Amino acid sequence: MPDDRVSLARLAGYLGPPVSQDPQALQVAPSAPVYTDPTTWGRRYRSGDPKGMGFFGPLVHANGGVMSELSLEDMIGGKLVEYPSIVPTLTAGELRTMLRLKDGQRPPRSVMEKALAFARTRVAAGKSTFAEPGETRYDVFPELPRAIIATPPASDPSLYDLAGLVRETGPR
Repeated sequence: MPDDRVSLARLAGYLGPPVSQDPQALQVAPSAPVYTDPTTWGRRYRSGDPKGMGFFGPLVHANGGVMSELSLEDMIGGKLVEYPSIVPTLTAGELRTMLRLKDGQRPPRSVMEKALAFARTRVAAGKSTFAEPGETRYDVFPELPRAIIATPPASDPSLYDLAGLVRETGPR
């Protein structure tokens, strides 16, 4: 799996791919629904915490995979901080562009700048840079393809903890 951590400090002059302005640009129309199990998403690079649902839930990538956070890292308040690139301040076009990134391709500069600004705001407020339980919004950008959550069985609540879930359900 490629290392998707990117530092803005290392990207001076980097422009990234153009941001999509075409609502039809992302054609992810799998022949069957895409299912995902959050307990299989692995852990964040720096903290080792389980990857979470993100601010928009699990979005279906053009390659058929699932994306909810795509971590970046940079200095915030004198500390190296990991934060998501998929944040509520992105436009639909920026999200469509993110869902078309190829392995190892960096996000557009506008996405990286918005993600860093959002992370700084969260750190200043004493919050995690990542979506916390209850902050996932499935109703925002409903035109974007979302995976169906294959939630752990209710009989084993520890699996919810492992996935960073608080019994949230998937898209409705």
